Amino acid sequence: MKRNLNWERYKQLELIPDAMWEATLDEAKQHSKSQGWLNLVWDFLVDCLIETTEPRIREKHDRHHKCISWEAYDPTTGTTHCFSSKTEVLAWLERRHFR
Repeated sequence: MKRNLNWERYKQLELIPDAMWEATLDEAKQHSKSQGWLNLVWDFLVDCLIETTEPRIREKHDRHHKCISWEAYDPTTGTTHCFSSKTEVLAWLERRHFR
């Protein structure tokens, strides 16, 4: 219970809106266990502390650490896209750059 209170206090101190907090918690619940809680916390802190319009792209792995897909987050639109190949990611980046 103490851990939850610490996160609640952090949310209050950083003035994080409830909707953003709830969305982050929902996203964390949807991630697989292989993602790891530390990576989720790190991603959340980066989102809160660094304002950037650069997309973030990361590989998603299966339990054998084989890359199975790529996930791209576009901070300008707040959308996440999943791709099955590097070629698809590069094409999305090109389209995003010229829109």
